[in-house]
Amino acid sequence: MEKFKELDKTVIKIAGNAKKLLLDISTNENVDGKNALLDRFGKLVVLFDQTFVDNGCYIVFEKEFNQRFYAHTNSLIKLSGCKVEVPRLKIFHVFSETQFNGVRTSQRAGYLLLSEERLDLLELSDEEYKVLLVENNISRQGVDFDQEMFLNLNWQEAVSFTKGCYTGQEIIARVHNLGKPPLRLVRVLTDEFVEDVFIENKKFKITSCVYSGKYKSYIGFSLIPNREVVLDDGRII
Repeated sequence: MEKFKELDKTVIKIAGNAKKLLLDISTNENVDGKNALLDRFGKLVVLFDQTFVDNGCYIVFEKEFNQRFYAHTNSLIKLSGCKVEVPRLKIFHVFSETQFNGVRTSQRAGYLLLSEERLDLLELSDEEYKVLLVENNISRQGVDFDQEMFLNLNWQEAVSFTKGCYTGQEIIARVHNLGKPPLRLVRVLTDEFVEDVFIENKKFKITSCVYSGKYKSYIGFSLIPNREVVLDDGRII
């Protein structure tokens, strides 16, 4: 596939010793990819993509969480001596073997590209893009979840269980080592378009429900109890 989707997200650059700052305040190591900020209860504040370039870091997240991101990080950034820059870059999710010029971050499918230039590729429609996201198990903050206990979500690669302390780390470590998350974000297959799935007569919302040619079914995300369950009208994948 040689296509892309331009995304209306926030991109910032943290200049200075971004590696130390992010290592101190976020869930992941200094690796390109997913990372997160949590509150003291282990609940998500902002999920973001990060890409390190020299001693700085580019960060991408949903625009609706701008205020939340800055409220959580402003004092920490000032104490660190780092500076926040807002580069004039477009944000693309690229589904192509071609490596275009710009700042790249691998995704579960394709890669994110930060670039000043337009791409000479066909752009996906909103519906086509949503299908690709769900088929590749790419859930979105603000659409499929928000301020959940982070281990309920399907972004385990955004958490390091060996790194040092960060806000919420004690809760994450306790749940990971001594228990299990109360909920789990899964993909549910259904034979027709539905907005809810039922488990033991309780209703759970399905988000991003689309028809998938790959699975020959409707497919969407649902936060359901983290135990062996039987869905009344769907299948879990």
